[in-house]
Amino acid sequence: MYSTSESPQKKDLLARIIEKLQPPNGGGRKYPDSKGEYWTLCPFHDDKHIGNFSFNAKRFHCFACDESGSIQDLAKKLGIDYYPNHSSGEYSGLTFDQYSDAKKLPAEFLGSLLITQRNRNGKPHLVILYLDEEGRITATRIRLSLSGNNRFIWQKGSRLIPYGLWRMKEPLHGCTENGGDNQEILLVEGESDAHTLWYHGIEALGIPGATTWKPEWARFLIGKEVYVWQEPGKAGEEFVRKIANDLPTIKVIYPPQDRKDISECHINGDDVKLLIGQLMKSAIPFSKIQEKENQKELQEISSLAEPILKGDVLEMVLQKCKELGIEGEERNVKIIYLALTSRILERPISLAFKGPSSGGKSFILDAVLKLFPESAYLKLSSMSDKALFYSKESFVHRFVIINEAAGLSTDFLSYLIRSLLSEGHIRHITVEKTEKGQQPLELDKEGPTGFVTTTTMISLHPENETRLLSLNITDNPEQTKRIMMRIAENAMGNYQKTDSTDSFIALQLWLERVGKADVVVPFASVLAELTPPAAVRIRRDFQLVINLIKTSAILYQKQRNVDENERIVATVEDYRIVHDLVSGIINESAERSIKPTIRETVVAVSKLLSEEADYPKSTSILDNQKSVDIAALARELNLDSSTTSRRVKQAIKEGFLENLETRKGFRARIILGRKIPDDHSVLPTPEDLEKNWLDDLESRAIVQHCQKSSGGHNE
Repeated sequence: MYSTSESPQKKDLLARIIEKLQPPNGGGRKYPDSKGEYWTLCPFHDDKHIGNFSFNAKRFHCFACDESGSIQDLAKKLGIDYYPNHSSGEYSGLTFDQYSDAKKLPAEFLGSLLITQRNRNGKPHLVILYLDEEGRITATRIRLSLSGNNRFIWQKGSRLIPYGLWRMKEPLHGCTENGGDNQEILLVEGESDAHTLWYHGIEALGIPGATTWKPEWARFLIGKEVYVWQEPGKAGEEFVRKIANDLPTIKVIYPPQDRKDISECHINGDDVKLLIGQLMKSAIPFSKIQEKENQKELQEISSLAEPILKGDVLEMVLQKCKELGIEGEERNVKIIYLALTSRILERPISLAFKGPSSGGKSFILDAVLKLFPESAYLKLSSMSDKALFYSKESFVHRFVIINEAAGLSTDFLSYLIRSLLSEGHIRHITVEKTEKGQQPLELDKEGPTGFVTTTTMISLHPENETRLLSLNITDNPEQTKRIMMRIAENAMGNYQKTDSTDSFIALQLWLERVGKADVVVPFASVLAELTPPAAVRIRRDFQLVINLIKTSAILYQKQRNVDENERIVATVEDYRIVHDLVSGIINESAERSIKPTIRETVVAVSKLLSEEADYPKSTSILDNQKSVDIAALARELNLDSSTTSRRVKQAIKEGFLENLETRKGFRARIILGRKIPDDHSVLPTPEDLEKNWLDDLESRAIVQHCQKSSGGHNE
């Protein structure tokens, strides 16, 4: 029977919409949210971000494409038809003869299509059967009236397929010419247009609604030249685009002036067969439509991006991030921006952004992400072990971002991320149930893919740690004061208005679609010679430096030369940018220096252990060993205990401090560990690199000149 249990059955309607718009893996945490709002991908545009579109029991709205309306409007757009209450008189009913007269199609012809009339509660309606290729019923659609939002309903249990599949096995009248089968087929919205085309002997399939197309339906059209009728309006455009995603060779037919669909043409007396023939000849391949749209879009992108491309990109990024609310953190902002831009490379730069809870890590990352298109990243809060495999999202030249590394809840997930970073893709063999029993299934997600996570942990899994560039939030009192002053300024109404980030997003789209991505670093060998092999890890770190140099050159490519192979030529200025940003981090990872915050902490412990300590209760003596506790150290550093404890843990991990207290729940007894080394730089200064590179070029030029002279003398 049909669904008539509620009046006006909004609960049943909402349940069907909820089922149809289930968000992809990783996005279900706000489906629904605490207010009963369901957030998912918008079905009306190519949405990549859960956060633009929401619906509830009454209405829906997309903040990106601005589609909105009632829940009944949403159901209609999705092809989920609202079935009104029979007893309330919400629909007038529809007889077989009324439909025949309205569509100007003979009753005998309609009867041959297995359309029948039924009655319920004294009101008539039409029953339209959907049959598969073998003539088996897969869906039943009920037509309640000729017009209005509530004219259709699906019988419960219906499995949607294109309407008319059962007819494709039989040659239609007029569809065979010169003894051969006509391989042309026209796709239209709904059943009545299909009825009209079949009546005129034109092969067609009806798609049950503008948004109901499914990728698996493409198999029914193999070997056919497919035309699609595009009705006026956004729904018609979306109908064509959905089909084109799976059938890119389709040709688009636009209706004549003052006509919406083929039924209107027939009802108004047009010669349908002649009209369709003419429209097919003038149909436009979707590829040309797409190309024209792409050209227009690229022109708009280039126009928006041009001022940034010709300026100091990273300084403009800093200024924009300051407008977005970031105080200080200039180095971290620039590194995050460069890393996310490196998705264009074959080896993206992955990050771990570390710091205490409430330090602002996620805020900074989210602010920088506002300068990137959503196609550049996939942001998750957490995920299950197999979510990466089954996600429909592409990971190619994209970043996976997880706020808080705790979201990597298992060793298996850590392994998957490690594989993705190292090998450029992840592959997993599992089994699935089939008609033939358990069968092996290979799941593969291609890269290259970058990874960013924020964490309160001192360090991640050791194998992951070496594959990530670690950044640390600024935790000193001065930075805290700057943030407090920014909050105060905002509270006083003195906040700076933020312009749109569209130009920065356009810049990234330009880099993806127009810009060059192949870079040569002409001074790379000189840089390698000047960089001491201080630790095994320097092998990965050196590659990271090279990739950062390439990324800088890509960002500033409008201000760089290209070689004879149209490759961007990196300059020493690109190295200078990278050196200023990561030299300290490279030194620390190679143990050639330590973080300033760790040095400050160790020096404070040393002071408190000396006779010059200002705090009489700052130290204790147990077993003839003088030690310092966290509270005393926090007072000395003018920090809170949490931040101080985090610094101490890091210093202990690196061996510069020790904790004599091994019992849990007892006050720490901090003493000095190994001696703090003097700072030494692994990377050469930009000035040294430039001098040695120029010397190298001069030496090579002299050698080449001598060889040339020697060769000429021998002749």
